[in-house]
Amino acid sequence: MGEVSTIGQRIRRLREEQKLSQQELADRAGLDISTIVKLENGLRRNPRGTTVLQIANALDAEPATLLGKTERMGADRDGARIQAVRDVLLDPDQLPGFENDDTGEPATTADVKQMLKFIGDRYWRGEWGPVIAQLPAAIGEARHAEAHAELAQLYEIATYLMGHMGRLDLAWTAVERAMMAAVRSNDQVLWATMHSAASWVLLHQARVEQAEKIAGKGADVIRPQYGGSKNQIAAYGNLLLAAVAPALSTGTDVSEYLRPAKAAATELGSRTPIYLTVFGPTSVALQALYANTTLHEPAKALAASREVNPDDLWAISRGWMDMNVAQAHMERGHVKAAASVLLSAARRAPVFVRHQVQARALFEEVRRKERSHTDTLDKLATYWPE
Repeated sequence: MGEVSTIGQRIRRLREEQKLSQQELADRAGLDISTIVKLENGLRRNPRGTTVLQIANALDAEPATLLGKTERMGADRDGARIQAVRDVLLDPDQLPGFENDDTGEPATTADVKQMLKFIGDRYWRGEWGPVIAQLPAAIGEARHAEAHAELAQLYEIATYLMGHMGRLDLAWTAVERAMMAAVRSNDQVLWATMHSAASWVLLHQARVEQAEKIAGKGADVIRPQYGGSKNQIAAYGNLLLAAVAPALSTGTDVSEYLRPAKAAATELGSRTPIYLTVFGPTSVALQALYANTTLHEPAKALAASREVNPDDLWAISRGWMDMNVAQAHMERGHVKAAASVLLSAARRAPVFVRHQVQARALFEEVRRKERSHTDTLDKLATYWPE
């Protein structure tokens, strides 16, 4: 049985360990009991992300535990290991009061910037094997060179990588180190930007209120006044967008974030690079697509997708967009269209997509609903073998 199909079994096991009835779990999670019953009986295999967060909170568990999200990026799969990344994040030499035993000539800031560009480009292209191979050494070099701004961004990459692999403990350690390095860089915009990564980790830990709060705090700190720089406006817009996902779970009207983000994007006028990421009209449309998909508004989601300029997207971003478009097609009953778009996502960013529970769940749903054997199904199955 595929791992996504056992989400109900995981919920049942955790519920029974805590001696809760299905009704008690539903009450704790603020859900109808039918949702719990359907999940545990395998009648519903693709729950909304907000539903997973509510159940995880009620069971005092991380969403990754419910979803069975494991490290599938080992030597057996992608030829890379996370052991060295863990070791560099948990290096005892970084504890206060310990002497750093780095020796030799430190790398130049230019060298560190070059390493950061290499790693950042490959991260966004979805080439995570080379990223994991190079990241520990790059972090070590940036530390030794005291290149604080670059170090913060390397830790930021480590944050997202560890989170995608279900290692949220390491992701939080990485984002703490990212924020400390950003403080040392004396770059307030960079420091505010790191709130987005912190919000992302908190969201995946099912700490949705804190996730929304920290993204909003970062946005307030960097809110541009008249004549703000492009960097400041772009960072502000990205932090508003970071608040959207947790807001979908807390019940906040997401237009409170999307509206000012759209105004910021309009002020910039086009795609604006900001450290390792970008912000612009496409960024806002992409988040509106996600929000409407989560809210089960497939028509609005597909309309938002038409406002996205694909040329503005990296492979990972395009893969994420395609997953949400596929979900919208599935909700409208367009199974073949959903399968086709999901296959496009997997081809563009195979490593990234394999780590997305949403993508695996969609594949399972397509396979269940597709009445005839198709070439597209065969190709999708190669990304999620039994």
